[in-house]
Amino acid sequence: MKIYIILPRFHTNYSDIIQNLLDQGHQIKLFVYNFGKIENYRYIKPRLIRENFFTKFINNFFKIKQNKFYLPSLKEFKKEIIDTSPDVVIMRPYSKLFTLLILISNFISDFKTILYHQTDFEKLGKFNFSTKYFKFFLISKIFKMRSYSPLFNNRKKLPFKELYFLPFAKQINLKKKNIIQKITF
Repeated sequence: MKIYIILPRFHTNYSDIIQNLLDQGHQIKLFVYNFGKIENYRYIKPRLIRENFFTKFINNFFKIKQNKFYLPSLKEFKKEIIDTSPDVVIMRPYSKLFTLLILISNFISDFKTILYHQTDFEKLGKFNFSTKYFKFFLISKIFKMRSYSPLFNNRKKLPFKELYFLPFAKQINLKKKNIIQKITF
């Protein structure tokens, strides 16, 4: 399966997930719009999709860091993602504009989209006028897409039924070792 992962930046805690997908024979491409200083690229090297003029203008004019209003170069986005026909796109919906582009692209392309985020129950548990609440209203009610977070402790109380709990994944390597422990008090 051809799986594309889109993140604001590559966190090392994704290494085990990517290694596991590669070990299962999947083709993985990782796209980011920021690079961190301490990231583990042992299994995959992220590709940067350049920002478009609109993003550069907003970031410079309003002195915004971390590309919160990131929108990729549409030419590069089409070349790297739309034209290469992934089976699945897994996205962390940090940038509202990029998330909207992926949601719209989902309708004109054949790929399935999985949104994985770290939004907690408190921000979505009851109606409010935040952009985050509006974003999940669109994702769940309008686009009818599933979304996953490791921070949803009680999904039944959420107004959006397309939101699911998914814990952080960590691969545990259980190799046999002859270790004798002595406990002294």
